[in-house]
Amino acid sequence: MQEMKPVYQRILAILILCIPGALGIYGFSTITKSLFAYLGGEPLNWTTLIIALICFLIALFFLGGFIFHRDKKKHRIQPKLLKKEEREQLLKAEAQENTKKDKYAYYKKV
Repeated sequence: MQEMKPVYQRILAILILCIPGALGIYGFSTITKSLFAYLGGEPLNWTTLIIALICFLIALFFLGGFIFHRDKKKHRIQPKLLKKEEREQLLKAEAQENTKKDKYAYYKKV
């Protein structure tokens, strides 16, 4: 059975994920505010728009990379998204696992 991680490590991990999330929310809300202000007749403030877009993209890439890395560790990634060497290792491991399994193990128990 796996050991549980201490509570403070889980809280720290959640806080680390909340910072880019808040940055992304700030960027998205600032983008929408500036675009609606532009549609309302005000001049478009390009610096605010570009800074908000950069904040949103940083948060998006950070959270996407975190999810990709977590799923990669748990072997939940499609083989086409892995590197060639990793894909070959995965296929070899699956082939060895399939040869070790006995097809009729269920019937032997009965």
